[in-house]
Amino acid sequence: TPIVIPWSGKDFFKVSEEGDPGPYSKPPTENGIVEAFLASRSPRLETYRIAISQTIGIIDGLKLTKEKITGPKNSAVKAKFMSLLRSKLPDEMVDFMDVAAIVGEDKFVPNSLLGSGGGSDGRLHFGGNYMQCLWLCLPDFDDQRELKGYYRGFDSLASCEQSLFGGVHDKVVAVVDDSPGLFSPGGVGGPNAFEGFEAKALRNPWEFIFIMEGLPLFSGALSRRSGSRGAGLRRRVASFPFTCRVSYSDATPILLKETGNREIWLPLWHNPALLKSIKTVFSEGRAEIAGRQARDGLDFVRAVASLGIDRGISEFRHYGLVRGRVGGENYHTTVDLGSMRTFGKPLENVRLFDELDGWLERLRRACRNEASAYRYGKHLRSIEGSIIGYCKHGGILRLQRVLMNLGRAERGFSFAGEARPVNPLYLSPRWIRACDDGSMEYRLACSLASIYDENVGPIRVQMEPIEWKKKRYAGWKANRKDVSWRKGSLKDSLREILLRRLMDGVRSESDFLPIRGRVSVSLADVHRYLSGYGDEGKLSDLLWALATVRWWEYRRELHSPHWSREPATELSRLYSLLKLVHLPGNLIFRKDEGRGRWSLSWKTEEGTRIPPVPEITRLIQAGRIPVAVEKTVNRLRASGLTPLGTIRGRTSFPDILVKESEKHRLAGALLIPIWEIDSLARSSLRTPPQSR
Repeated sequence: TPIVIPWSGKDFFKVSEEGDPGPYSKPPTENGIVEAFLASRSPRLETYRIAISQTIGIIDGLKLTKEKITGPKNSAVKAKFMSLLRSKLPDEMVDFMDVAAIVGEDKFVPNSLLGSGGGSDGRLHFGGNYMQCLWLCLPDFDDQRELKGYYRGFDSLASCEQSLFGGVHDKVVAVVDDSPGLFSPGGVGGPNAFEGFEAKALRNPWEFIFIMEGLPLFSGALSRRSGSRGAGLRRRVASFPFTCRVSYSDATPILLKETGNREIWLPLWHNPALLKSIKTVFSEGRAEIAGRQARDGLDFVRAVASLGIDRGISEFRHYGLVRGRVGGENYHTTVDLGSMRTFGKPLENVRLFDELDGWLERLRRACRNEASAYRYGKHLRSIEGSIIGYCKHGGILRLQRVLMNLGRAERGFSFAGEARPVNPLYLSPRWIRACDDGSMEYRLACSLASIYDENVGPIRVQMEPIEWKKKRYAGWKANRKDVSWRKGSLKDSLREILLRRLMDGVRSESDFLPIRGRVSVSLADVHRYLSGYGDEGKLSDLLWALATVRWWEYRRELHSPHWSREPATELSRLYSLLKLVHLPGNLIFRKDEGRGRWSLSWKTEEGTRIPPVPEITRLIQAGRIPVAVEKTVNRLRASGLTPLGTIRGRTSFPDILVKESEKHRLAGALLIPIWEIDSLARSSLRTPPQSR
């Protein structure tokens, strides 16, 4: 391939068109290597010589100097120069130019795969280095070589065999102090690279030749890019196959200052493939997600997981192209970021992440601001990292980890004050069933998060400062006066929320206690919570995440989690009694063919109304359990119910013992919506006489 790169460096300026046949004791550099090619007489290099001569003619005709086309201020001049090169040079060279950079509308857009667009990467000039490797390896330059020193023992055939097939050779197959650049960062040398204090660079020139010959597969194009789902103004952008922006989660191992660089996803085949087929794959290598092109590594992972692969690609190898790792800000380095196996069909539930696009993009923009708090970037990396983990491997637990990281982020932003980086998060109810791992913590989190009252609003308004208008969330509030969530333990926050909703229900004259949930759990789950079983941290994270669900769209037949029908092996009598005065409806006993059944009614004129008593909840909070029990019994009797343990109007509960674990979780447990009303009532109330 006649690769000439005159738009960067000084190789093609002030070159003698007669050439210089040498002889040379080592590969010539800069102008010298160009003149060595011009002086050759090999028929195989005829196209190369024509490309060089035409390039020099265009430079002379435009009276260009190196200073006129280098630097960001001369982008328009460079674009015009490259347009002329495209119209004059051989087609093989034009293919390479499409890899090095994209030219359009007086703009020069370099490809990070070739440093600054093929011209140079630090002191490594890709065009000059390619020509030097050809000069050293091909027999076409035998008459120009009188190699000395280390170059004298170089064996080109052994070097080619080692590059293609590996193995160990007793001949010289690599060049010392010759940098391979970003394509082989392990060979650039430097401190701690090998034995001793510092190692010299080492490169097999044939490997560099094969790399440069394969690069035309990565030709780019100017494409139209739209916003999400086609919205917004369209703009022309540079597009290279399998190349995108580094995702924020991948910035952790490559330093935050390097996040503005690119990454590339290289496809691998485990079976033989024709070059024609590979060219087809690369020509289509524009990953799309949610109706737009993949912007970063996270989008690319999602695209692979959501679209599946029908081109025989078995795996993608993932590399970051970063600047500043080795040699300073002028050098690029490749960083191995792992691999991803492809799927035969789209991964289940991966399209849920489409809902996060706008929210995550706003968070990314906020994190790029140097004044942004470090914890914002930490949340973003956790979310993106968990999404990538799910896309690569699947599984409910990995998807649930994404949900939990979203919950942690939402909780962190709610305490951030006025400088919050994003608006409140909203998720669809499809997340509920998709993330259900069948655990007790998940069912409890769902039931608590689904609490809603028409007058008081959802539980979310007591968790974070969020506006609630017309049965919808409107945005962040300026103050936290309605927030009851504390930075302490979960049980303290649930107790405070219960108290707040009790008082708000009284003020708003709600017909029932405003703690009814769209999802309810069994008494067995409540018993486990009271006994201290389960992961409280997991429950808290899931509650915060599930509270962001748009519960007004919830449909039981479509979204309900796994409901446990396991009966409670043991039930706290203290909890059962106190829960009777914390029910979100009227208690009613319905007669049937059997022994009858207790249930709840939400008709104001039906059943027994047990008015809320905030004083009982405060007594529980203060640890005055006996007094709370006494007032509970009095409240039940005043409502026409007969609690078990009352004899001739007097109360006797000698068997009610308060466990230490139960004492601290009791108030929070009273907030949890339950569905086993009959079992609850029968454990603490006498059956109405008329049913016997």
